[in-house]
Amino acid sequence: MPFDVSKPMFELQDVARGRGWSGTVEKLTEERSLPGKKADALLEALKEHELSGEKLCRFYRVDEAIIKAMNGKLTGTKASKGAMQDAYPFLLDEAELKKLPLGQPVLLSVDQVGGGLAAVFGSVRALRVREPVDPKSFPDGADNILANYDEVIGLKLVRHQAVDVIWLPDSGDVIDLRVDYPRGTHADIGRASQNSAMAAFNKLVGTDPFGTPLNLFPLLSKMYDADDEGRVVELAFGTTTRSIKHERMRVSVDCLRTELYHMGGKKSLKTPVRPYKVSIAYTVDLGGGVESHPELNLHTTSYVAENPNPQLYDAVVRKTVGLTDYDHVRQRLLHFSK
Repeated sequence: MPFDVSKPMFELQDVARGRGWSGTVEKLTEERSLPGKKADALLEALKEHELSGEKLCRFYRVDEAIIKAMNGKLTGTKASKGAMQDAYPFLLDEAELKKLPLGQPVLLSVDQVGGGLAAVFGSVRALRVREPVDPKSFPDGADNILANYDEVIGLKLVRHQAVDVIWLPDSGDVIDLRVDYPRGTHADIGRASQNSAMAAFNKLVGTDPFGTPLNLFPLLSKMYDADDEGRVVELAFGTTTRSIKHERMRVSVDCLRTELYHMGGKKSLKTPVRPYKVSIAYTVDLGGGVESHPELNLHTTSYVAENPNPQLYDAVVRKTVGLTDYDHVRQRLLHFSK
């Protein structure tokens, strides 16, 4: 969970945070005064975030009879023994993950959550991180080789544990495919993760329910044009004057729809703008005076938008604390996909 997203989770339990995750862990460890009920609530909140936070999502319309049959096969299914399975809902650190193979999802749990049944898979992934390297750290004799460079950059693969979810509703005909998608993840890794999660799920239920995902491209214009639909915090679009614009609000409490320069430029056009990238932030009441600000990202390219029948299957949902605000975003997306 990104630290900036965790604030509402701690506010709901009236627990003070420290500076960053390391400071918070240190603070809670030193005080040793966290009541058992609050500790349990925080653990449950962490689990909710693992099921819904920072996800690359696809949505599939499936016959309700098929969903019911898969639900029956999953009910009562237990995860096998293993390092990730035994630790869940806690995640393994990098040292432990180095002992496990990359990219092979294993079933962690089958949970009844959010009005449906979730098959939860864990896998080991690697993020490519760029870091400056001190030239002085190289062996003697490397000075001549590095003399022509102002900076030396090293690439490092950092292993992390991903939690992917395939969620079946108790009622309804849309199932969710949600794979972990932390910032910095390459799109190819996201697509490979989706394929791996679907293959693992299909093996589990003995059938393949995944046809063509819902096409979310029409939602770009629909949601942007709905003036009361959240706050547009990022927008990229083409115009009939053959230009491409990319705008972003610096503060997520403001909305591009009512930003003066955007309104002025839009007013001078004779036809509507054609969005191909939209990010919408919402304010969700979590109770007790605590709010969260989840963000729905529908992003493609101007090239895709120019196609006669443009397709967009992926939505990136960020800044969700747990299932309550994730479900809010999901409901808004499905409302406009009807």
